[in-house]
Amino acid sequence: MKIGLIIIGDELLSGNTQDCNMLYLGEKLRALGLKLGECQVIQDEIEVIKKSFTQALKENDITICSGGLGPTIDDRTKAALSEYLGVELEDSPHARKLALEHYQRRSLEWFPELNNYHMIPVGVQAYFNPKGLAPGLLLKKKDQQLLCAPGVPREFQSMVDHFFNSLLENKSNAARNYFTIRTNGIPEEQIFNKKCPTLWQTLSQFGNISSYPRMSGIDIVISDLKMTSTKMKEKLTTLPELHPIRNHVWHLGNGNIGELIIELAKQHNITISTAESCTGGLMAHLLTEVSGSSQVFFGSVVSYDNSVKKNILGVTQEGLDHFGAVSLEVAEQMATGVRNQMGTTYSVSTSGVAGPLGGSEAKPVGTVAIAIEGPSGRHSKTYQIPPIFDRDEMKKRFASRALISLFKQMKKDLSL
Repeated sequence: MKIGLIIIGDELLSGNTQDCNMLYLGEKLRALGLKLGECQVIQDEIEVIKKSFTQALKENDITICSGGLGPTIDDRTKAALSEYLGVELEDSPHARKLALEHYQRRSLEWFPELNNYHMIPVGVQAYFNPKGLAPGLLLKKKDQQLLCAPGVPREFQSMVDHFFNSLLENKSNAARNYFTIRTNGIPEEQIFNKKCPTLWQTLSQFGNISSYPRMSGIDIVISDLKMTSTKMKEKLTTLPELHPIRNHVWHLGNGNIGELIIELAKQHNITISTAESCTGGLMAHLLTEVSGSSQVFFGSVVSYDNSVKKNILGVTQEGLDHFGAVSLEVAEQMATGVRNQMGTTYSVSTSGVAGPLGGSEAKPVGTVAIAIEGPSGRHSKTYQIPPIFDRDEMKKRFASRALISLFKQMKKDLSL
């Protein structure tokens, strides 16, 4: 299945706005075992948009178009699609219904004459927008489909989710048949060029192989599997070519770290709490992103200031003075404190230097101390993330590393 993306927006080309829709679509497709084949970023001009439609619909089975559906004069996607098809805009009852529902959802009154959301090119379907006001557009032309969605990221993302979930829901689609080898702590080039030089070729006998750098590490994805996921996992567990990086493989299977932790906790009646300093609540956020997490995740203490570490988590002044806030000793006390306060099976804590300021020769930017306390005792380790990332990404990498450590410890304690 060939899939393309057209991103419309003068503000993107001028550098006034940064696009994040391509990233989201790429990740969505990867999770489905699909790939984005191409992306065009174009001006919001009718002739330019028409030319892109012509090219994309010749080459792709599915084309997603982002932007240009708003009510202002520079939103020209609908007009361009109308001219491309050589048809007029018509008053669509379905578009009216969707627009009205979208406005009512926000307790707003809809004035059709102000935005023309009800006017749709003949032969085109108005498409549900789960998070916004403007209906999308869906064109089905022979074996090809074109979905036009608003460029606002939350609207684009929700519409993409709805489209692909609906597309694959009732199909026996091989694209859903994929398996992921999830690694961390080792670069891509080390995996395939040094440690496991024959791994790619060996895995190719099981399906199509792709390698993706992610916040959590390197994901090796096998799509169009020639066997069940259960059989695939059995083969990989004993695969000799994977042995050199066995210690870097933290999961065989699909799902993000939050989903994996919550699912494992539910299966084994495990409860979890977090104590966070440098991650500022990101671990709690990643866990509570998962529906049903309230069954196993009790809560978090964001102990950014040392007074909170002392007064809420019981970290000693002696520990702070002697070892510093960013230390294994303090991280361990944080984990113990939050576990005692909340009475959970496991706790995980983070204390680090996210930068760009605050580093020292002994503890440079990128240093993070992570501690886990659970049935088998306390486990802690200091990690050094390369200081090449900005503060936001550094915090995300700290949180990801801590949760992966928690997941690995939970599996170890459960002998999985």
